[in-house]
Amino acid sequence: MSSVKWTPIIRPNIDSKNIRSITVLEGTKPADILDETVLVDQMIVTGFFGIRDDVEAQCVMARELAKRQCSALVVHAVGRIIKSVDQRLIDTCAEEGMVLIVGRDDAHVRLTEIVEEVTQKLFFGATNAGNRLISNTVFDLLNFQK
Repeated sequence: MSSVKWTPIIRPNIDSKNIRSITVLEGTKPADILDETVLVDQMIVTGFFGIRDDVEAQCVMARELAKRQCSALVVHAVGRIIKSVDQRLIDTCAEEGMVLIVGRDDAHVRLTEIVEEVTQKLFFGATNAGNRLISNTVFDLLNFQK
């Protein structure tokens, strides 16, 4: 993701991780966050807004997301929302085999920019073939309606 400085902190078997979707999860306690639908192979983006001062709650969230087979936990706006990523969260992600990516907030990147960038990679990949795939799908859907 080019819009912010990203640092993969924990990369266990990162090559074997699939990312099929991305979602933003925020809440005031882990139960709020974990009540949301979390899919297998999903990249989760959070700033820990509601639990920014509760490292144990952040660790609980990471453990639960790992149990739900999420692909990666992305902590954005580090430096603005949370001052830094606590070593306990790093250790928890390592123990659980959870990919942990940290984004420093030097440029005040918006969540929509992160989601847009990842979504473009998911849809279009490294080539422009995705454009044809989506165009053909839309064309087929429009013709199906006739």
